[in-house]
Order: sequence, then structure tokens, then C-alpha cells
Amino acid sequence: VWQRGTDFSPATNNTYQTDRFFLISDSVGTVNITRQDAFGVDKDIRYALRAERTTETNSRVLINITEGALSHIRQTLTLSYYLRKGSAFTSDISVSLSTRATKFGTIRDSGDRTVLNSDLSTTTWTRFTQQITITSATETNLADLFEIEWAATQPGASGAYFEITGVQLEAGSVATPFRRNAPSLQGELAACQRY
Repeated sequence: VWQRGTDFSPATNNTYQTDRFFLISDSVGTVNITRQDAFGVDKDIRYALRAERTTETNSRVLINITEGALSHIRQTLTLSYYLRKGSAFTSDISVSLSTRATKFGTIRDSGDRTVLNSDLSTTTWTRFTQQITITSATETNLADLFEIEWAATQPGASGAYFEITGVQLEAGSVATPFRRNAPSLQGELAACQRY
């Protein structure tokens, strides 16, 4: 649920943007974070987050942090998400799903993937998936946080953006269709606002 704010332009480095998405941009150049319509992806998905590097060449990293890793010890979890790119976007996207005890803390378990630029479309959404297995490393270190990162590096330009939507983390080794965790929009909003 997109709870608050529709335009973070320019976005501030090392701060939360919309909802639970955090931006790292090395304080170099400009990154704009905006809400975009995502009609046509899925009936339950309305908005997408656009991360656009308009100047300079340093990376931009979107990070989403949520709790719950300790509830899944010795289980495999699947992360799924939809991506789309802008016309000037040339970078691959490195995606990391890890467990940590604190934000930016030591990684305990990790599942990484590189989404190739050639696998992204400027017109249609593509769904990607990856897995992580929660081991005793997470349990021993009380690493209850899931930290998901999407990172891209390229010269800034108009249209140098990627968009993300339909992020879902679930137990099991297969990505199921996107779904909300509550039966109503109000219930989903209440769940999101537990923070």
C-alpha cells in the first residue's frame, strides 16, 4: 500500500522515502523517487516506485527492511517483484535479499541475483524471483530483519530510471500470484502502519 508522499524530488540520501523504502545515493547527483501508475501489472497492484538518476554517475540503492526472519528458520523463502525500465536506463540491477540483526548490520543469510538490463522492458512489466534459505546463522545472531536491496549504477540522464512494484516475500520455493495480506484495503493499510 502506498501510504504517503507521491514525489521525493530530489530524494535525500540516506533517508526513508515512501513507506519502508530507503535510499542510498552517496550524496552525489540527483535521484528522484516518484509514484507512478502501474495499471496492467495485476488487478491488486495500482502504483509503482520510480527511481531515476538524473545527474552524476554514482549508484542508487533502494532498500526495504521488514522484520520476521526468525519466524522462518530452516525454511526457504521466495522474493518476487516486477521491474520496468526507462528509455535511457542502461544498468543491470543487483538485487540482494539478506537477514541482519540491524539495518546495515552483518549479513547472516543471503540470496542474490543480477537482473540484466537486456531482460528489462520499457513497455511491459517483467516479474523476477529469487530465493533465500534461513539457516542457523540467522538464528544464532538473532538476525530478525529482512533487508532487500535493488542497486543500479549508470550516468544520470532523463529517462535513466527503473520502476518496481508488486514486491512479495513468502514462505516456499515458488512465487505465487501477487496478493494482499489482508482481505481489504483498510486491513492492508493497518498492517502496513504497524511501524
